[in-house]
Amino acid sequence: NRCPPLAVDALRMAHSTVLPTCNSKGYAEIVSLLEDACGRNRDAGSAPKLDGAWIEATNKKAALKLEKLDNDLKNYKANSIKESIRRGHDDLGDHHADCGDFNNALKCYSRARDYCTNSRHIVNMCLNVIRVSIYLGNWSHVSNYVNKAESSLELTEGHDKPAVIATLTKLKCSAGLAELCSRKYKNAARHFLQASFDHGDFPEVSRSIRSSP
Repeated sequence: NRCPPLAVDALRMAHSTVLPTCNSKGYAEIVSLLEDACGRNRDAGSAPKLDGAWIEATNKKAALKLEKLDNDLKNYKANSIKESIRRGHDDLGDHHADCGDFNNALKCYSRARDYCTNSRHIVNMCLNVIRVSIYLGNWSHVSNYVNKAESSLELTEGHDKPAVIATLTKLKCSAGLAELCSRKYKNAARHFLQASFDHGDFPEVSRSIRSSP
């Protein structure tokens, strides 16, 4: 919608990106949009057809994996293994996110908080929540969890280590994006200037920056 001349290329990239995931709903939406875009552009070529067999197989695979992850988590809780429970919630969150169900992914990632035993776990939980909150467009949630993660990151040893700098960059870019989408441009610029782009690898943020107002 923002740049109609690039719509077909953007949707073809989205089509290629969604195929390795379990996001069948997103796949169907992309195919529909791509068909419309190609129909409006004679030079765009033909759009891929909706693959019903792929949707059916993907939904079946997703359901089986969800059942397994649910059972695993129940076993971890029965055995009161705190670290395994935390990972179980993360795994469920990852699966829901892969299916495009970001609301349930957010719930799972948030539940992992009660099972974090050190600052590294808390930072990882915050990054997961930030990632799905970006997809949901929940900018106040992004800002809140950036602050939580930065507070925990201060407790982490080795502030000059590349991994810590990379994490801090993700947080600064996320905070900048939240401010940018709230039309607070000066604050957004301050956050972006604090990021080390030699250590930046957060595709959710970069994609959202390009599509922000």
